[in-house]
Amino acid sequence: DQTQLVYAPGNRMTWAQTGSKQVAVVGMDEKQAFTLLVSVAADGTILPFQAIFQGKTKLSLPATSSPNYDNAMKARFKFEFSGTKTYWSNQETMRAF
Repeated sequence: DQTQLVYAPGNRMTWAQTGSKQVAVVGMDEKQAFTLLVSVAADGTILPFQAIFQGKTKLSLPATSSPNYDNAMKARFKFEFSGTKTYWSNQETMRAF
């Protein structure tokens, strides 16, 4: 199955001077998302997750210094860039899975 996961930096908190007419909320300007493919084999084996990110190069993927990156690799997660302007699964990412 495939599902969209939305994430955004920030904690939806803000600070503004009393009486401000407009207050920006951190992380609300733009949506960031990726597609997660989860699978189970016919024998019940849970297969590694595939996370698909928008972009055309490996620079679109989480950095190896990201929190819990090593744990994801130990769990055999597959990080793929879509090769397009979207984070949607496509023929190439499905073949890579």
